[in-house]
Amino acid sequence: MQRHALALFFLAYWHVELVDNAGTATNFVVLLAVYAKSEQENISAKTIRGLKDECVCNT
Repeated sequence: MQRHALALFFLAYWHVELVDNAGTATNFVVLLAVYAKSEQENISAKTIRGLKDECVCNT
């Protein structure tokens, strides 16, 4: 399951970079955080939110 969660994590990164800041990316990242937590992976919601903020700031 770890590879599956990591694939979703990188999909979220790609999605956040391409989607405008209209809330869609935020909702997607929150859903991914819930999924990662449910899979008990080492990807925290805080890490994912930090990645989203970094992507938005760098665009």
